Amino acid sequence: MPWQKPPSSHVSGVSFAAAGLTRGGKIRGVNEDAVLVQALSSSHLSDGAPGVQGDTSMHGIALGVFDGMGGSGVGDVASQLAAATVGDHLRRAFDRAVDVTAWAQALHEAMDAANQAIFRLGQADVRMRFGGAAAIVATVSGATLIVGHVDDGRACLLRGGKLTSLTRADHSLLAGLDLTAPVESLEELEAAARRWHAMATSGLGTKESIDVEDATFPLCEGDTLLLCTNGVELPDEQIAALLSRSDPPEELCAALDAACAAGEVFDDRAVVVARFSGDEWT
Repeated sequence: MPWQKPPSSHVSGVSFAAAGLTRGGKIRGVNEDAVLVQALSSSHLSDGAPGVQGDTSMHGIALGVFDGMGGSGVGDVASQLAAATVGDHLRRAFDRAVDVTAWAQALHEAMDAANQAIFRLGQADVRMRFGGAAAIVATVSGATLIVGHVDDGRACLLRGGKLTSLTRADHSLLAGLDLTAPVESLEELEAAARRWHAMATSGLGTKESIDVEDATFPLCEGDTLLLCTNGVELPDEQIAALLSRSDPPEELCAALDAACAAGEVFDDRAVVVARFSGDEWT
């Protein structure tokens, strides 16, 4: 769908309401996904429960879903560390990120910081060398949405009843390595970790440096943003129908989660929903 600028291309800020939810699937005993939903200001970082709201002329917003990899005690640690690091970095960038370019740079730096945090943890703890996290992170500058993407997951926008993907199709990895296979010694574990990293092409923490894909999108009145991990296996038509409801974001997250459960989705899942509005667009 071609992207059109809002009626006013100089909107200083838009109102937002956002919420997130994550739930473990039926494959593992531990949920390896994490969410980030934080309203930012120079002095405040919200806890994201059950949702946040504000205006981008006065507050920043940090949104993200993180799909951990590496198994119980590893993937969950990696995804939670990524979420915390990205949120903290964007909070500290709030005062200096004064325009779209600066916010995009701040998003890159935040994801780089998360990558380094997970990678350094792996250098100190051999089991964490299996750790990593796919990530979709979004923030807003004025009326411009900025999305950063590492590995798999999905970002999409509902506009005028039509759902449009903002990220490319899944480009995940690690199809050939059984991380559940037993190892007999520390040396075997280190060797397995080296094979894992040789196969990994992306994901926070999988390499000392990573490439962050990003793009910007002008927002319009009534836009609804969805970020989700691969555990949300629903057809676009169903997602669009759910997001078209007038319910608040936390209820939309619950509805998406319930739809996944009804469809017997087996993987962990994380969803973030944000809705945007503004008097300047009316």
